[in-house]
Amino acid sequence: MDIFFRKDFLTYWRDRKELLIAILMPLVLIFVMSFALPNWFGNETPSIHMKIGFVVEDDAASGIAAFKESLGGSGRTEGEIAALAAAADDLNPVLLLRGLLDSEEFRGIAEVVETDAAAALGQLENGKWTAIVTIPAGYTQSGLGGMLLGQEETVPLRITAEETSMELDVLRDVLGDYYRSLNFSMAIDTVMKASGFVPTGGVDAALAPIGGIEQVEGFRIITSSQYFTLSMSVLFSMFMAMTTATKAMTEKREHVFQRILLSGARPVQYVAGKAMSTFCMTMLQAVIAFLVCHFVLNLFPGESLSFWLGVSALLTVYCIGMAGLATIFTSITFRLKEDSASGLMMIVVMVFGTLGGGFVPVYVLPDWMRGIGEWTPNGMALAAYTDWIQQGIVPDLYKSTALLLIFSVAAIIIGIAMFPRKGRI
Repeated sequence: MDIFFRKDFLTYWRDRKELLIAILMPLVLIFVMSFALPNWFGNETPSIHMKIGFVVEDDAASGIAAFKESLGGSGRTEGEIAALAAAADDLNPVLLLRGLLDSEEFRGIAEVVETDAAAALGQLENGKWTAIVTIPAGYTQSGLGGMLLGQEETVPLRITAEETSMELDVLRDVLGDYYRSLNFSMAIDTVMKASGFVPTGGVDAALAPIGGIEQVEGFRIITSSQYFTLSMSVLFSMFMAMTTATKAMTEKREHVFQRILLSGARPVQYVAGKAMSTFCMTMLQAVIAFLVCHFVLNLFPGESLSFWLGVSALLTVYCIGMAGLATIFTSITFRLKEDSASGLMMIVVMVFGTLGGGFVPVYVLPDWMRGIGEWTPNGMALAAYTDWIQQGIVPDLYKSTALLLIFSVAAIIIGIAMFPRKGRI
């Protein structure tokens, strides 16, 4: 088998131009995609900035006074009325909304200009502003009735815009979350007071930070450069397996294989040589891609030795799988005509590459396609790499390497079994 391994390796070395292209092509694609799409995976978020007009048509003082006056005929005790009146002074809906719009977090995504209705509409019609937030007349009294008495709010906040946009959706979401948090905070305060507890925080809990990235504890965010390096390396390993099969196709056409059989060698030795050379070439290709990208793109800064050992284990097992895939492709070339074999191999690589996340990120695919992609060799490898980078859990690494190893062994067995025996070629 070592003779055939050296033969295949020398065959690669003889065509150094093709070998150089196979090694440099993934690097070029990784660099281009990393610099062209640096924020594809959310490690940086595109800034959203909008200009909003703020129009106040309500008189907050009159609204609070009207609310207090309405408490007189409600049948409540003097103590309850006094407590509600004091709460109304603290829970001024207009001031609470001003606090949200003036907060540092909200100012980071929007510029708020307080003006009158006519001027605001003029700016909106000219396309200079995204939307107008209007506090209509009666808003204070209606809001206090909803917060303190549980009444239905009959005067809602009004948002005016010329057209739907992403910025408008963000504004609606922020205000919607604000009011949900405010109502929830008021409900908690009511329950705690009824139970005899003194609430802490109050409505301040409604003024939560706006926007930002939330990271689940125990998970690290994978960057675009990391994803492109992983996806391109596993994808081009499949192309390397296909290249091995095309060289076998040339040997079949030029009757090299027949001369090998006349020397007394067994077909399994020939296939084993193809598998070994593919393993070495895919390993060389992936190692160069990882090392170059690590130093040029600062791929995995500050990682421990155990992290690199895990990556090495996954890389080794995956390269064994590509050696098995090369044996299947080689067997196909000896069972089909050249055009049919080339077309079938290309279809397999393209389908595996698409479903496994080589051409597009897996998260943009439908659920059923992602489910299928997880069982492709490159999909399994990419998922294993991602889990190891994000979590670094050793038992999960054992499971991933075991699945890849099962595929590798099965592919080698299938490839050898498919290869024609002597007298059938």
